[in-house]
Amino acid sequence: MVVCVDNAQVRQEQCEALVAMRASRDSVAATAALDALTQSAALETSTGPGDHPQNLLRLAVAAARARCSVGEISDALEAKWGRYAVTSSVVQGAYADTVSDFMFSFVCFISFVLLTILSFTLYLACSNR
Repeated sequence: MVVCVDNAQVRQEQCEALVAMRASRDSVAATAALDALTQSAALETSTGPGDHPQNLLRLAVAAARARCSVGEISDALEAKWGRYAVTSSVVQGAYADTVSDFMFSFVCFISFVLLTILSFTLYLACSNR
C-alpha cells in the first residue's frame, strides 16, 4: 500500500497546532523556563549531576512541560552557544606514502611478469630451432 502525504497540508496543520499550543500555555512560565535554560547554558561550571538545579536536561524537560516547543528550547540554548556550523577541511597527502609504496610494488610486479613472459617467449623460440 502506498501512502500519499500532502506535505503542505501537514505543515499547515503543524503550524496551527503550534499556534494553538502557544495560545493555551502559561506564557510567563514558558518564558521563565526558556530564560532558565539560557542562564544555565551561560554557566562556566558543570551542572552535570542530575540533581543540580541548573542541569540542562532537567531545565529542558521543565521547558517542555511548560509547553515550549523543541525549536524554542533550541533557540534558548543557541542564544548563548550559537548555531553549529559545519566546517569542511580537505586532507591532502595522507596516503601519498602508501600510494608511492603501492606503485613501487606494482611496478616491480609488472616488471617481473614482463620479464617472465619475455624469458618464456625466448625459451620457446630457442627450443623450436
